[in-house]
Amino acid sequence: MNLDEKLIGRYFARLCDEAEEKEVRRWFASAEGQAYLSADMEKKMAVWEGEKDGMVDHEIPTDVLFERIEKKIRRKEYSMWLYRAAVVVLPLIFTASLALLLFRTPEKEMVSYREVTVAKGEQLQVLMQDGTRIWLNADSRLVYPDNFNGRERVVRLEGEAYFEVAKNSEKPFRVELEAMDILVTGTSFDIKAYPEDSLIQTCLAEGAIRLHNKVAAQENWVAMKPGEVAWLSKYSGACRVDTTDDAGSYYAWKGDRLIFKKKPLREVLKVLERKFDRVFEVENPALYRYTYTITFHRESLKEILEDMQRITPVRFRRVDDRYIVSSRNGKE
Repeated sequence: MNLDEKLIGRYFARLCDEAEEKEVRRWFASAEGQAYLSADMEKKMAVWEGEKDGMVDHEIPTDVLFERIEKKIRRKEYSMWLYRAAVVVLPLIFTASLALLLFRTPEKEMVSYREVTVAKGEQLQVLMQDGTRIWLNADSRLVYPDNFNGRERVVRLEGEAYFEVAKNSEKPFRVELEAMDILVTGTSFDIKAYPEDSLIQTCLAEGAIRLHNKVAAQENWVAMKPGEVAWLSKYSGACRVDTTDDAGSYYAWKGDRLIFKKKPLREVLKVLERKFDRVFEVENPALYRYTYTITFHRESLKEILEDMQRITPVRFRRVDDRYIVSSRNGKE
């Protein structure tokens, strides 16, 4: 089945409705769609930024074209359409990128994106142009537009962040995650969504948010109220919402506090690895059964580990930038 080229053009111009978007995505993933992109695109005009006449009136060798597109892909500031194609079908990043150039919309509709990456051992606060304030925890990544010109204010997150979203009922704020989207008009909440974690954790401090489960087979929205915590499985799509009387403990990190309540050693070590940029190696998995209920406020890693050794029979031994975790009594 050949897809209407006008529909493809509408897709890259962000003019399709939801049903049309799904149709184009499915077709791009098919063998026929890939063949179309790889074989037919080079026969069309290639439009390049910076050209006086706005187009190239002769064929460009594939290797030269690929090199130019690669340079565009590597830039930190990239077009809305390039970013969108990478989300739709990663294996087609070359051909899809070429299609984006061919079906570009007027220059005034271009949206540039920026990326903020926070290394392990660091934290960062970002103030958006709409007044929204975002605290980024260690080992996190935020992608956001230069301007919120569309119908929604959309950002993408990997890692952990606390949001204080500026109210604007006419332009909702959307946080895109790997397996879930969060829609809000003005509120405060924490998200923990590290790529290596199997669960996405969301804690609502104020206001109201809706979670869009992208893993579930059918359309699934979950409404949250202040004081609730939600966990979504990236693999099964199962979502659980509980009420907590201590919501602040979930985002205490932005105040440089670490609060652990019956947290197993495995989870505690993950937090410490990100906060202090250190690696922990556990000699015996049996040690993971120990749990911790303890609070720290601006203590050094050395002080934290000493306190952990006092309440459980574990021992931390530093070797260069690594810590070896073993049993203090030698029986495990």
